Amino acid sequence: MTDLAEIWETILTHMPGDRAVSLKEVYRIIEIHASLDSEDSQTESHVLNKPNWKENVRNVLRYRSETGEIFWDRDTIYLLARRDV
Repeated sequence: MTDLAEIWETILTHMPGDRAVSLKEVYRIIEIHASLDSEDSQTESHVLNKPNWKENVRNVLRYRSETGEIFWDRDTIYLLARRDV
């Protein structure tokens, strides 16, 4: 199973830093660039029927928005916080 640190690193590496993106776009970035395996595709709940990795992505985004590392408009739009170099 892909861990939360890998999800965050994938977001940092591949998410555009100059524009906001939708949750759907973040999912696509993870699908393309993360090392997802069969365990990631399993679902926690048959009611929601969403793969584990998508829940993990939302958890990472939620946590990083609380730490100020990513901005979230509460309507599935995300923007990386500017990092001084």
